[in-house]
Amino acid sequence: SLAAIIPAAGFTIYAPTKAALVAFCHSLDMESASKGVRAQVVYPPDVATPGFDKENEVKSEECKKICEGSPPFTAAQMGKAIADSLEAGGGFTITLGFDGWLLARLGAMMQPNTFLSGVAELLGVTTVSRII
Repeated sequence: SLAAIIPAAGFTIYAPTKAALVAFCHSLDMESASKGVRAQVVYPPDVATPGFDKENEVKSEECKKICEGSPPFTAAQMGKAIADSLEAGGGFTITLGFDGWLLARLGAMMQPNTFLSGVAELLGVTTVSRII
């Protein structure tokens, strides 16, 4: 899930569990690559499944607002994106759609205070909260 990269209100439990899986896969990929075995991480967007329908029944208002701008992809679309990436010998990250691709690659700059903290550090500002 892209929640592993872009934490947001309403994903307090979900986001860190996904981030832990990404860290696990990075380590697994590094450990197994010398044996010819690679690990990949799939960052699916919202996918129309029975699980997604169930999730929407209990989704927080914050999460509903975040997700309401894009209709969910179909399971067939997500499956094709995964199969295409595997067949092409794709990299570590598998996404669907341009927004998913962009978030997966630029997500670190979008995390709360990460980008601004880096800019503030370069400018010699010690507390980011003063400039936000």
